[in-house]
This record gives sequence, structure tokens and C-alpha cells, in this order.
Amino acid sequence: MSRQYVHLLADQKTAQQVGLRRDSHPAILAINAKTASEDGILFYIGNDKVWLSGPVPTKYIRILF
Repeated sequence: MSRQYVHLLADQKTAQQVGLRRDSHPAILAINAKTASEDGILFYIGNDKVWLSGPVPTKYIRILF
């Protein structure tokens, strides 16, 4: 896709609803944003539900389902 940022949602339910727009079985990932931020990864407020970031290294990502 042609996104400039990684789009992140604060809650799992909304993430699943958004994922279902394009796939009947979306993968939901959890980002350890606290540690990533402490390590220098920048996060930006997109709006009241969405956070944005650049690439997130895999060491901060966990597959929920």
C-alpha cells in the first residue's frame, strides 16, 4: 500500500473491525510502544483513535491472532 506511516489503534476491538474491511481473518499485532518509544521510535497522534509511526522493528511486535 502507499501509506506514509504505520497506522496503529489503541484497542484490539477497533483494530479487528478495521482489519475486517480488507480480510475476513485479519492478523492483529500488539506493539510494545512504551519500550519502542523509550528506544527512540517516534509515535504521532493521527486522530482520536489512530496513532502513527514510521517502521516498527519486529522486536517490538507480538502476534495476538
